[in-house]
Amino acid sequence: MTASGEKFGFDGNSVKSIRRFGKLLREQADRLSLPWEVVEEYA
Repeated sequence: MTASGEKFGFDGNSVKSIRRFGKLLREQADRLSLPWEVVEEYA
């Protein structure tokens, strides 16, 4: 969630297909002490 309250969702396929993107998300979350939640959903 951003400071403005906007939420962003990424599924496993989108993050896995762009490995560098996932790595950057994790690094920034760690750097800013943001909670990182991984939720697996199956349809």
